[in-house]
Amino acid sequence: NRYCKRIKQIKLEKERELILELTNNYLWIKESDYTKHLKIALRNLVKDEDINDKTKIYIIPLKSPTDDFKSKSSDSIAYFFNNCELRYEFSQKIELISQQKIRRCLNESNKIILAVDDFIGTGNTAKKFIENLLKKFKNLKIKDLAILTLVIQEQAIQNLNTVYPSIKIFRSIEEKKGISDKYSDTELSEKIKLMKQIEENLEIPDSYLFGYEQSEALVTMIRTPNNTFPVFWYNKRNEDIAPFPRY
Repeated sequence: NRYCKRIKQIKLEKERELILELTNNYLWIKESDYTKHLKIALRNLVKDEDINDKTKIYIIPLKSPTDDFKSKSSDSIAYFFNNCELRYEFSQKIELISQQKIRRCLNESNKIILAVDDFIGTGNTAKKFIENLLKKFKNLKIKDLAILTLVIQEQAIQNLNTVYPSIKIFRSIEEKKGISDKYSDTELSEKIKLMKQIEENLEIPDSYLFGYEQSEALVTMIRTPNNTFPVFWYNKRNEDIAPFPRY
């Protein structure tokens, strides 16, 4: 019903057609599917040539340094690693760890500190996280760090690899931009123009145009990232229309 109300807000047929096209590529991962996607990402990890049966995996939530004392989605993902169904499948020893306890594992030779989250949009938070850890723990090497996420935007991988070319990123799903990576030439220009008109009519704030930092994501997890096109999640004051609102 909410989706239909949002479509009815969009008056021009071409604009509606664009939203319907984007909806066909929309990814919605429910909480009940999290363990399945974590298993996929972990299987990709254990296939890595530097990982063996004796490698110890330390799990830490991937958060910006300014969010250390805030509850974030990465905390929930870290907690998922307590799932016995998930652990039964992997021979590696897995342990949840806080930043305060990283120092005690720095001298271990066969380890990986795995920063986890459910979604990575731009990669900027991950960059700040890595930068902060390397600054805080002088003996920590980039080869001992890796990232694991359920879903990541392709632009985030490129962003991270620019600064940390050797960082390993394990994921279940990799997503492209919803418009810029799907269309080209004249069609691309037309679709961009249509989305700009849609967002202008919906009075989307400038900071969220085409999704945060123009991520053009088409993703909803337990919560919808602000990287997603706001037509799917943004509500004006006293409005209750968006199909995937950010509560």
